[in-house]
Amino acid sequence: MKKMFVWLVLAALVVMAGCAKAPAPAPAPVPAPAPVDTGETMSKASIEFVTIPSEVPVGESFSIAWKVSGADTTTHTVLHYGFTSKADVTELTTQTYPSAAPKGYLSGDTSNGFETSLLFGDVVTLYVRAHAIVDGENVWTEEKMVKIVVPAKASSSTITDESASDEAMSDGN
Repeated sequence: MKKMFVWLVLAALVVMAGCAKAPAPAPAPVPAPAPVDTGETMSKASIEFVTIPSEVPVGESFSIAWKVSGADTTTHTVLHYGFTSKADVTELTTQTYPSAAPKGYLSGDTSNGFETSLLFGDVVTLYVRAHAIVDGENVWTEEKMVKIVVPAKASSSTITDESASDEAMSDGN
């Protein structure tokens, strides 16, 4: 009797398994609609220097100006600088350069550009980049170098007594 019961249960399982439906196939993916060509091109945010000196005398204030393109406003823009070149760094962050000017950041309307001033009391070479965040995207300028140099001395054209007398003698002859 036990064997018959086991066979009966097994037969019922086989019948139930044969009646089970196969899972429905996954729906075919719906292709995304093709982009509509409106004739306009999407502009990508960019940033570039407008004015940047290559050399500045020690102790003289100087300005660096840059502009942000590709958006009407920016939420953050600042000048980053340091004393070693980072031109070969491919993943730039706000910590790539140790200093920033202004100490806070600028933001707002990009149509007039941005500007900051710096002053150094020592002979140094600065490596600078402007940085902006536009629509959540970080954009950077190329690295530029600014040398802070000892001012050139004005040439003096002082006439010595000896040279003055030589001139007076040549005028008289």
